[in-house]
Formats: sequence, C-alpha cells, structure tokens
Amino acid sequence: MRKYCEVRTTTVFDRITTTTFDDLADVPDGAIRGLLYEFGESALAEHEDPTFARTWGLWRAVNASLTAASAGDRPGTERNGVPGWLDRVIAFRLDALSTHATGDGDFRTIRILERRGFASPPHDDTYTLALVGGLGVADTAATLRADPQLLATELWRIFEVEGGGEVSLTAVDKYSHDDDNSWAATIRLLVASGDLDRDRVLDATLAALDRDFSAFRAGWFSRLWVSLEPTADESAARQSALRSLLRSDVKPTVALAVTHLRAVAGAGRMDDADTARALGPAALAPVKGTALAALRLVRDLYATGGASRDDVVHVASEALGHTHADVQRSAATLLVELGARDVVASMRAALAPSVAVDFVAAAHALPEPEPATPADFALATTLVPTTGRAVTEQLSALLEDDADVIGLELVLAGLSATPDADLLSPLRARAVRLVERAEREGQAPAPLRSEIARLVLRGLGEEVCPLPLAHSGYLTNATLPVAFLTGRMDELADVLRGHRPPSVLLATPEDGSGSIRAATLVERLTRAPEPAPLDLVAALLRLHPGGRAEALAAAAALPAAVRYALGGAEAPEQIAPGEESTWVAAGRARSVTEVDPVLLRSGLGGPGRAHPIGARVRTSAEIEQYDDGRGVRTWTSWRWELRLTQPLYHVARDQPTGMRQLGRGDARWRAATEDDLDPQEVTTRVADTWSASFGRSDLGAYVGWAATIWPADAEHFLVSTAGSVLDAAISTEVEYDAVRVLDALGAHPGRLGHLSAVTLAAGLAAGRQDQRVHAVDAVDALLRAGRLRPEMLAEGVTSFGGAGSLVRTASSWKDLASISPQASALVVDTLTAALPDADRAATGMHAVLAVLEDELLRAARPTPATLQPWLRGFTGSSRAARTAGRLASR
Repeated sequence: MRKYCEVRTTTVFDRITTTTFDDLADVPDGAIRGLLYEFGESALAEHEDPTFARTWGLWRAVNASLTAASAGDRPGTERNGVPGWLDRVIAFRLDALSTHATGDGDFRTIRILERRGFASPPHDDTYTLALVGGLGVADTAATLRADPQLLATELWRIFEVEGGGEVSLTAVDKYSHDDDNSWAATIRLLVASGDLDRDRVLDATLAALDRDFSAFRAGWFSRLWVSLEPTADESAARQSALRSLLRSDVKPTVALAVTHLRAVAGAGRMDDADTARALGPAALAPVKGTALAALRLVRDLYATGGASRDDVVHVASEALGHTHADVQRSAATLLVELGARDVVASMRAALAPSVAVDFVAAAHALPEPEPATPADFALATTLVPTTGRAVTEQLSALLEDDADVIGLELVLAGLSATPDADLLSPLRARAVRLVERAEREGQAPAPLRSEIARLVLRGLGEEVCPLPLAHSGYLTNATLPVAFLTGRMDELADVLRGHRPPSVLLATPEDGSGSIRAATLVERLTRAPEPAPLDLVAALLRLHPGGRAEALAAAAALPAAVRYALGGAEAPEQIAPGEESTWVAAGRARSVTEVDPVLLRSGLGGPGRAHPIGARVRTSAEIEQYDDGRGVRTWTSWRWELRLTQPLYHVARDQPTGMRQLGRGDARWRAATEDDLDPQEVTTRVADTWSASFGRSDLGAYVGWAATIWPADAEHFLVSTAGSVLDAAISTEVEYDAVRVLDALGAHPGRLGHLSAVTLAAGLAAGRQDQRVHAVDAVDALLRAGRLRPEMLAEGVTSFGGAGSLVRTASSWKDLASISPQASALVVDTLTAALPDADRAATGMHAVLAVLEDELLRAARPTPATLQPWLRGFTGSSRAARTAGRLASR
C-alpha cells in the first residue's frame, strides 16, 4: 500500500492543484476510486483521532490520488464505490473555501469528482462562494470554458450570492494581484467572446444591485456595469430596473442609476412619467452630486414635456429636506421657477440659514443664549449598600453585564459589612465558566466580569490564580487603574475568607460620580479605624471638596494623613516607610492643581504624586509610501504624543494617581528623544495609523470604574484612557473604548484641562459616526453643566490640528449646533477662536465654514471681527474661498 506522502510532486506538497479533468480522461473510474481508497487509508492510519488534522490529511489524500492517477499510477485493486469519508471531506473543503479565499485550486478538484460521478454536493450558497474563493487558477476564463455545465448554470449564481469576509467578488478581486484574471475581467472576457450572453449579464448585474448587498460588495457589480459600457439602447431597455435602484441605500448604486437614466433621457428613450415620479428618493441621496443630478434630470424631463408640474414639485419638495445647502438651493430655485415659492416658505425650518435668507422672507432672529450656569459639583442622593438576597441578584446581573460600576461598588460594600458565602453559592457555576474562559483566552486585562467571577470563587474559599493584567508583565498607565480596582476586590476577598474582620468600606461612593462627603469619611473611619490600605487610598481620592473644614474639626483622633487631606496643617517632615500611598492620596485629595510640599520633600515627585497631572498632546504628520504590486501608494500618517510635565518612571498599584512614561526602550514605538522635548517633559505615548493599539489595552467596563477613582480630576482619568479616542480620529482600527471614554468624560465632575479638550476635539473627528455622536453628547453635557468654555474647546481643536478630518468634524459641529441656541453659540465661538490657526487649504474647510455661516445667519450675528483678517486671506474661486468671502463681507 502506498503512503500518500510518497507521491513526491510539487502539486501535493505545495498544496497547489494542477490536475485537470482532461488529464484524467483516459483513467478508468475504478482506478481513481481505488487510489482514493489507498491514499485515504494511509491518511487515516497517520491520524487516528477524528481531528481537523485527520480531515485535512484526507483532503490531501484526494489531491494526491488524482495527481497519481494523472501520472499513470494505478491501484492494487480497482473499486466500484467511493470511500465513505469522501462526501464529508468535500463538505469540509467547500465550507473552508466559502469563507477563506485561496489560490490552491481545490474547487477544481471538487468539480473533477463531481463530473466523474464520485460526489454530488448540494449547489447551495456555500458551493457558489467556494467557486468564487477557491477556483484559484491562472486562467479563470479557460477553466470555465472547459467546464460547460459550470459556465452554463452555477456561474450565474455568483450574481445572486453576496458572500462576506474574505470571500466575495469584491474581496477576491480587491486582494488579487492579477487584474487580468480577476472575476470582473473574466466576466468581461467571456461576454466579449460570446461564451456569456451579454444581455443576461447586464440584467443579472442590475438585479444584483437591487439586492440587499452591503455597499462594499455591491460596488463590484456597479463597476462591472460601468466597465461593460452599456449603450443608451441597452440602458433604455432596462429603465424599470434602473428606476428600482433609485431607492437603494447604497450611495454609488443610486448615482449609477441616475447617471444612466440621464443618458437614456438624452437619447430620447425615456419613459418620462414613470421616471419623474421615481426620482424623489434620489433627490435625498446623501451624496450631494447625486441629488443635484436627480434634480437636473427632473428639470430636463419637465422642459421636454415628459413630466408634470405636480411630479416636479413633489421631487423638488423632497429635495428641500436634504442636509446639503447646495441641494436645497437648487430645489428652491426650481420650485420658484414653477411658481411654488409657498412650498419653499413652508419648509423654512428645514432650510439651511443661507438658503432661507435667499428664498424666504426674513424671520425674527433667535434669542441670544442664556449664560451657562456653573456646576456646583453637588452630590446627588446618597446611595445605599446592597444587602441580603439583592447581593446575589446584583452579582448575577454583573456577571452578564459588568457596565454598572456603581452597582458593583454597592455590592462590595454590602459584602464587606456582612460577608455571607451563602449569597455567592448560586453563582458558582457561572463564575467558574467565566474564569476558565478568561484563563483560556488570555485577554489582558481580563474582562471586569471575569474578575467579579474570581471574587465570587475566592469568597467561596476556592484558590484562583490572578487573571491576566498586561501581556508585557508590567503596569502601564492603561492597566494601573485596573490593578488598583482589582486590588480592592482582593481586599474584600480577604474579608469573605475570614482573613480580615467585616467592616464598613470607606470608599463606597455616595453618588454616581464616585464622590464621598468629608463628614461621611470621618464617620466611617470612626467605625472602621483600621481600614484596608487600598480602601483608605480610594476613599481619600473620592473626597468631595465641600464641607472639609467642618469634617476636620471632628477628625482630631483620625490619622494625620486623613486630617491633611481635609486641609489640616500638620504633616511630617519625612513620610514614614509604608505610608507613602496614603500620603500620596491625601496630597492629591488636598489639591488637584498645586504642588504638594510634603510629598516633594519625601521624594515622592512626579505627575499625580507631588505634582499635579499636567498633560499636553502634540500631533505630527508623516508622508508614507508603499508599493502594493499595482503601483506606489501615498498617504499621510498622523501620530500623536502625550507629554507629562514631570517625569515618573514607575507606577505602583497602591498609588493610582501616579502616571508614568510609556514607550521608552520599546522599538515598536517611535518615542521622542530627550532632545525633542523641553527639559521637564517626557513622552508618554506615541501612536500612528499602523500601531494605533499596540501596547495599549482595551479596558471595556473598567473605563467607567476608572473614571470614579479620582472624581476631582478628569485629566488623570484621560491619561489612562484618552488614547482610544485619539486613535479613533487618526486610525482605521476599531477603538472599542472610545464611546465609553467619551461618555465618562461627559459625565465627569472633575477638572477639565488640555487633555480633556483635545479628547473632545478628537471625538468630534472620530472615524465612526456613533463615536462622533457620543462626542457631541459629551460636549453638550459639559456645556449645559457650565463646565466647558469656547476658548477651552478651541484650544483642544487647535492642538489636535490637522490630525482630525475637517469633513467629519464639520458634521459634528452641525449636529452640536442643532441641539440648542447655547450649543450653536458654542460652535460659533469655538470656530471663531480656532480657525485662525487652521490651514485654509485643508480638505473639508468649506464644510466647516458652511456650518459657521449657517449658525451666524441662524442667530442673526455678524461675522466676528477677530475672524475677519483670516477670512480675507483666502484666494481663488474654491467653495471655501467663496464662503469665506461671504463671511468676510457680513
């Protein structure tokens, strides 16, 4: 018996199938079946257990048997039937080919087995996608011609099955380096040679565009249609299909339909009335050019008598609801020409101010916004620790959704005061699964709910190893809050296991921000004079600024560090060993913005220790190029650096406010050298588009908990978390934490500084719309709380600079301005302060200026005098220059 590995051919060992159906034309069926048995038995002997390796070995045996047969080998015994494993292995390979594109030609092997009658796999979607992703030959057209049944039947199914991931017509062609052998080139070649019916291909292409395919995958069919260069007659014969595409959610599809319907109209072949009535959705297409083309088409139809006035008024009225002022202007012009100015007037509320000024009588100006009321950082209703069976219910919910960090704090407080293992027992099975999954997947840091599960198991007396915190093995600014918070849970586990006595938790928050009243801390310390170390640190950092003098008067018997945090003058000359963490927390609780002399003389300098957090962001651009085989590609890579004004090279779990330098000594980071920086500055983070997430952890639900560590200072929170938002604006990577960070920043009661402003600016320019929406909400929340001033936000916009896309930012400014007159005023004042530092030639400048013009018109405000010189610096006839000219003349 042969072993399949003895067939020493390039085709087998390189996994490239070159055997064709014609190569086996003279080989008897029995001989092929016999070889399938022989090579298959060798594979089964090598892999006795039914694993992936065994199935893959059997598939290689199939290829080896066909290769051997074409080379003249014959089996010891011919067979009348095929091996029982063959259908299963074919299904395995079809499934793989339908999800992972490959150039090994294995689909051709499956077709050989089918055509010889050895297998009959179902011709379903999986089969079609396997054809797309697994034909893998140098001449696709020739291969299809050599398989008439495949060409006549299954090939047409590629117009019906969308695919996904690696396998779709779009993906396979995009990542193929052989444009002449792409699927699109193959279809064109087969059409040109007459092997495929041209009319049927055109019909199938439009039918594919009318299916619910994603924009990415629908694009292949749009490009195929254009490349086939349909004549006006061919488009005219398909007017109904083209009209149907006007309702598509895919923007390029609507543009294609409008373009070709205009060509049909130009050739005098249009079914005018039906088309005019169908153009309403196209007039609202998000792409301005498409909507304007639809309006031009309906205008042309009316001019030639092919559309009624009512149809044109209907389409133009729809277009007044478009988001772009140019489309509104074109529609309003058309309506006025038709004598329907009253329709324009009725839509005044939806019109951009610049359009309304031109077409509708002036309305009363909006009232000036009322001044923002400063936030008093008042505490909300006092929260109560969770007790009894409610502990079990709340923990059960947290094991499924760990987002409620305040709820978790209340559970910790309840368990610390009255530890009861019976409350944890019902949760054991679920906790075991979560901990095992965290250990198996190795995510660092492990999800918060896995840490909660570990607490449950340790509370039940089980030994559970610490879960992964950081792949690097050392703490970073990102993982420091996680280490601190999980350390607090470890302290509670000691209570549950009887290693510490039950006690009130000092750090249990009294409101959603995490804050604690000074009087409450004094009262808790009186009841629990020997708190756990991290619990005391956490409580000091959560001290509310109000009521400290009164609390200090009642704190004579409390530790000196607590009295110092409350404003007391007593302090040691040198902090005793072992008390550093308590005094660091006390010093930072005492003042967020001042240098602490007690910490400084004890050698505890650095940001977040003796010194306040002082963070600055700097962005820079670099032009990069690469050759992808089709030509040299050029793009701008943006990087950002976060600097701290004081150096600190190590962080400690029990000092969660101390921030350190990141990146130095790591070759994967472009860390700035000392010569690049001011003497007292160190680089803490460098990011770019290719390594946006390297070395930084996705914190998940920890983000919300980290925001409550030091409620008095948002800057500290952002040193650990802002990277996800900054990267969201300059990177194509998915930034899972960006929305969480923006939500936490919008609700944070603490100090806002440079880093807060830059984070908001980056959020307004983020790559995903949902991220920008949350950034707008955060800005609005801080504005309504009286905590965000225009000059502060402008400084963030200027610092982030060209790293943020103006096109995306303009959309955010527009959304923000629409919320309220107060928000509109913030947009105007922020842009007034930021634009003089902007590049007039930047892409998207017109969009930003258009928002500014609209909001000035909406509020009946003149263009600010401080902006006039910058506006007059525009030259040329670009849209930005024309808008700047109008603004400068107001």
